[in-house]
Amino acid sequence: MNELIVRFYVNEKNKNILKAIISKLNLKNKDCFVIDINKNDEYDDNKAREFPDGFLYFSNFIEYLKDEAQYSNDDIYNSKLILKTLWNSGIPAIASCDFEEKLPKTGGYKSKDIPW
Repeated sequence: MNELIVRFYVNEKNKNILKAIISKLNLKNKDCFVIDINKNDEYDDNKAREFPDGFLYFSNFIEYLKDEAQYSNDDIYNSKLILKTLWNSGIPAIASCDFEEKLPKTGGYKSKDIPW
């Protein structure tokens, strides 16, 4: 059974764009995790604009899953890379995980510096 390591809330409706971005990344230990892109059933375009908690209503989320619940330095590296790449692509993204303090801008929560 896969354990959730990170959930990235993303405000990009086109899953193909997200898949293309993720597929081009040079992630470490790709055989140790899976990435799923899911529609957010709580999606609400109006609520998604509310700062800072609107991320809960973004259109999709990306889940980074492993067989074990323990995260590693590679998971932190991969999460940083995913976040930075999404932000550099102009996609609003917030990470929710146990190691947010180790991510750029603490995963993006309450940061006005990231695309919103």
